[in-house]
Amino acid sequence: LLVEAVELLLRQEFTYDHGSVDLHFYRCRPLNPGDVATEQNGFHWVTAAQLAGLRFPPANESIIRRLTAI
Repeated sequence: LLVEAVELLLRQEFTYDHGSVDLHFYRCRPLNPGDVATEQNGFHWVTAAQLAGLRFPPANESIIRRLTAI
């Protein structure tokens, strides 16, 4: 899925026991909306409300809280 980055939502630096990550979370839009499918290559879309019930690495907690508050 080809996308265009529209807005930087959050930059998150996080340190795990085994190393550090510097994450950049962007709001994106598809370049060709016709390419957006319910399921694609084993991945699927969920609503923002559904994100809280899924498992993510600890470094993603801030962005998940932000997305579920929108």
